[in-house]
Amino acid sequence: MEGDVEERKSTEVKEGCEEVLSQGGQFSQPREPEKIKEEEEKEEEEDKKEEEEKKKNKKKEEEKKEEKKEEEEKKNKKKEEEKKNKKKKEKKNKKKKEKKNKKKKEEKKNKKKKEKKNKKKKEEEEEEEKKKNKKKGEEQEEEEEKKKKNKKKGEEEEEEEEKKKKKNKKEEKKKKEEEEEGKGGRSR
Repeated sequence: MEGDVEERKSTEVKEGCEEVLSQGGQFSQPREPEKIKEEEEKEEEEDKKEEEEKKKNKKKEEEKKEEKKEEEEKKNKKKEEEKKNKKKKEKKNKKKKEKKNKKKKEEKKNKKKKEKKNKKKKEEEEEEEKKKNKKKGEEQEEEEEKKKKNKKKGEEEEEEEEKKKKKNKKEEKKKKEEEEEGKGGRSR
């Protein structure tokens, strides 16, 4: 039974060797302890390098992330600033517009006030002119009336004078006639 096991083992080994050889492999010589140590150190060095590389890559990744974050923050800050400036500008423009409108309103109000004042002044002047003209007219009428009265008085006086003259003339004539008659009666 032991012989069977041995035989099977050697057969397996043989087959395994054939497989290794058929795949282009080759058997290595039994390794010496020094070589083993060297390989271990080499492996350790490689592990160390790999770890270093990983750390380097991680650091790079983190730096990249940080840079991206900073870039984003910068971008957002810029956006915020632009928004702020836009708001500021809008506020300034609004204030400017309001000031302009207020000035316009004030000017309109003053214009209206001035026009009202001028209208009132004009009306007062016209009223004054009317009063003056009325007074002048009344004075002229009075003057005319006076003239008429004076004329009438003059005419009446003239008439009176004429009447007096006529009366005097008549009386003179009568007197003369009477005197003539008296003389004639005496002479008879």
